[in-house]
Amino acid sequence: MWSNWAGNETAQITPARPVSVAALQQAVAAPQSMRAVGAGHSFTPVISGADRIIDLSDLDVPTVLQVDGDKAWVNANARLRDLSPALAKHGVAFRNLGDINTQSLAGAVSTATHGTGRELPCLAAEITAARFVAANGDMLSTDDIPLEMAQVTLGLLGVLTEAQINVVPKYNLHRRVRLSALQDSLDTMHDNWVGNRNFEFFYIPFTGKAVEIR
Repeated sequence: MWSNWAGNETAQITPARPVSVAALQQAVAAPQSMRAVGAGHSFTPVISGADRIIDLSDLDVPTVLQVDGDKAWVNANARLRDLSPALAKHGVAFRNLGDINTQSLAGAVSTATHGTGRELPCLAAEITAARFVAANGDMLSTDDIPLEMAQVTLGLLGVLTEAQINVVPKYNLHRRVRLSALQDSLDTMHDNWVGNRNFEFFYIPFTGKAVEIR
């Protein structure tokens, strides 16, 4: 049985876990309908109705394949929490991430996961090239299709195996979290949005309070 993290999406299917790209190609090319799952951190029913599920957690691809200046080729199915320290060993980092780093890169890209910051795009916009297994089992890349087709695919393009992403020199962020009156957060929202690299707040229902993060 498979379940997403929230338990609102489940499937009475044991996921296949290929360990090689060749095994993945064979699995994808099989005749039944198939969906790939990442870390299961989406609320949406993107795997609903599939005959088979493929989990790529065991795929034998290095976390970081190559770093060249401001670009890095990485394992698209690695978790963000593993990619960040692996990239740091090469002296680079993601330009921006969300609050949570448990997602796989492929899942986060395919579902348009975003962080905050008025000048910082979502993760899908940081993809500059990709390699993937198409529905017939062929290995293709963004040399074969427009790049935009590999961004926010909801898994319909195929199964992403490797991605080239924009990176920046590694850096540290100072994160500040504070409890605020909801009205104060609403009144100062624009100024905080303009005055901080990242800013967000969460309303705590029935309390009149909000948690601000910047």
